[in-house]
Amino acid sequence: MNAVVETGLHACEAPDAAPTAATWLQVLTDIHPRYGGVSAAVPELSRALRWSGLDAPIAALCRADEQTVPWQTEPDQIHFFPRARGAWLPGGRHDADMRELMRFCDGAHVHGLWTAASHVALRAARYAGKPLCVAAHGMLEPWSLRQHRFRKQCYAALIEHRVLRGAACLHALTRSEAESYRAITRDVPVIVVPNGVEVPGDVAAAHFFAIYPELRDRRIVLFLSRLHPKKAADVLLRAWPRVQAECPDAHLVIAGAGEPGYELALHALAAAQCARGSVTFTGMLQGRLKWAALCAAECFVLPSHSEGFSVAILEALGSGTPVIATPQCNMPEIETGQCGWLTEPRKDVLSDVLRSVLSQTRSMNAQAGQRGRDLVLRRYAWSAIARQMAEVYLWLGGASLPASVEVLQ
Repeated sequence: MNAVVETGLHACEAPDAAPTAATWLQVLTDIHPRYGGVSAAVPELSRALRWSGLDAPIAALCRADEQTVPWQTEPDQIHFFPRARGAWLPGGRHDADMRELMRFCDGAHVHGLWTAASHVALRAARYAGKPLCVAAHGMLEPWSLRQHRFRKQCYAALIEHRVLRGAACLHALTRSEAESYRAITRDVPVIVVPNGVEVPGDVAAAHFFAIYPELRDRRIVLFLSRLHPKKAADVLLRAWPRVQAECPDAHLVIAGAGEPGYELALHALAAAQCARGSVTFTGMLQGRLKWAALCAAECFVLPSHSEGFSVAILEALGSGTPVIATPQCNMPEIETGQCGWLTEPRKDVLSDVLRSVLSQTRSMNAQAGQRGRDLVLRRYAWSAIARQMAEVYLWLGGASLPASVEVLQ
């Protein structure tokens, strides 16, 4: 009879013996789709790894009222744990459950910093004698480190630097992030593997226009991301009046959700500064409607102050929509690949770029979008990313150095 591992919020069965195929546990905090970023990327990585022949169950630390399993994750692949640090006393129930789960895995890949997940995963991996791979997902970027700076400095000194130095390898999404790791430790190898994207083939703009028919003939500028100060939707709203004055057929769509107070502030800013009827807030878009919105847009804008490697940008490019982003989004291919434009997160510069883009014909912008789609299909398909991560996991298990992955020793 299979033993049952009770993981706090969700019960799941564990195999009687260690699996013959490689099994790597994916550990993260906040898996609910509304968080975007890591919460969007990790379930996709888990699924792609299973396609590549590795098992990749997920251990998610989240609140009891956020037990929603994302649509892309099979229920038997996810193990829910409590998020609160107080629940993770060494030797406690949940600590024991995580150790038991690790016993049947070949290693763990923890995604994100500054929560209980990283040190919990390190503790379980050490107890089981298994390797740990740590991915910061942009959480060591300068802008991110300035937020709650003193608190993070204390937490890093006590816990997070110990996690990074105790890992078998560090996973960077970009070369820039690899340098951030090197400022902390030069003794742990760093792999550079970006996020990926899977672009559905049966999505069209018509589904978006069926819900928003009044936008059918407008030139849509789309912001689609989590509503958070880091993403700078407020900068976009402040830039919009000048754009709309010169391009009256343009329409700004803000798609996403965030803290209620910040959402209300964005609505108030739009009402105070933007022409009436020139901005639409859709709330969070998911699934088919999200992809339809990307297809309907003439350009996608993310004026972010800081990103690890934006899934939203990959989705926009994969949809054939050109992108306006900042250098802080860490994707120079937007400019070098001529599939979009890079700008600073300032309203005057952003409005100039937007007006320049909208002064071009739809056909010219569509050509830039096609170059972006080609780039994504060539370099950022989840199938290719999963093959790279599978090579890394096998390497950490004793195989030869991965041939398809940049490894900084």
